[in-house]
Amino acid sequence: MRLPRGWWTLLLGAAALVGLAIWAGPNVGLAIPAATAALVVGGFLLVLAYERKARSPIAPVESEPGISPGVNVREAFASGPMGREDIVLLLDKIERAGPNPTLPVRDADAVAQLTALPANEFRRYVAARLTTLEAET
Repeated sequence: MRLPRGWWTLLLGAAALVGLAIWAGPNVGLAIPAATAALVVGGFLLVLAYERKARSPIAPVESEPGISPGVNVREAFASGPMGREDIVLLLDKIERAGPNPTLPVRDADAVAQLTALPANEFRRYVAARLTTLEAET
């Protein structure tokens, strides 16, 4: 619902219709239609306000560069394959932000192979990866 003159024309129209309804006084034949029209125009204003609010962008969450705000590493280790996937992707993101910005994105099969490792092997993989990252930075 986009009007060429903006929301203020609806506001002025509603005010004019309310004024007409009040001015009509006991003339019910004029007061009731004017008041009804004022209510309808007020409803359009509410719809415009809701649409404008729904379209307004949400401010991005500020975080330190290279840190993913959605990954709690302790919880990720405890949560099984989905948490392991988060850890692998976070390590890739850290590597891209640091020593290897051209690191290609892992395909789903490679991530699945890593997340399917037994817990001890997965932790060894993470430790080795962190050691390598630390040495390269």
